[in-house]
Amino acid sequence: MSDDQLDAVRFLLLDGANVDADGSHHALAAYSTDVEFLKAAAARLGDLVTSLRLEATAAEQAEHLVAKYPDMDITAEQCSDLYALRTMPHPRLDAYEGGDDVTELTPNVVAWLIEFHGGYHGSAILPSLHLDTRDTGVSGDHLRCLLHDYGIQTGRLTEGDDGPFFVPSHREGVVSVPKKGIDQLRDVFGIDITPAEDQRNHVVA
Repeated sequence: MSDDQLDAVRFLLLDGANVDADGSHHALAAYSTDVEFLKAAAARLGDLVTSLRLEATAAEQAEHLVAKYPDMDITAEQCSDLYALRTMPHPRLDAYEGGDDVTELTPNVVAWLIEFHGGYHGSAILPSLHLDTRDTGVSGDHLRCLLHDYGIQTGRLTEGDDGPFFVPSHREGVVSVPKKGIDQLRDVFGIDITPAEDQRNHVVA
């Protein structure tokens, strides 16, 4: 498995991909309504991919939800087609049961985390980057510890008697990276983030 493929595996696990442990080696299954996202992941994974196909139509999704929640009025127009990407079993995947088993970060993985799960809060002068891990495959605590392993400060801006300061974020599932941590992301991973120019609240250059 190449470094590029392993980066894609790590990100998909952090993003919420499932691990299939039934075979001789573990395999991944990633589900998304964004087929272009899965196509991009498949391009990175290369020959590890065994299939990328439509898993359920919007109508089937609606039918499933109505059966599960009979009191809700759900139509196909409110749902989207669901796609699935699957990989072949591979011994390098045996180390993973889920996102909390990812123990290394790389520039690619951090850039993708910011792109897909990052958002800015505060001003351009004193920004705070929030990485929202809710509905992903990794806990906020694990991601926070991973960042600390690389010397990246996390915390949230708090007003005190002597002015604002940063304390560890206790908002479950959200990892807050203050201005100092943003600078450290640039120094450690070479990621230049420019919130003042960001129309979508997160830019990775």
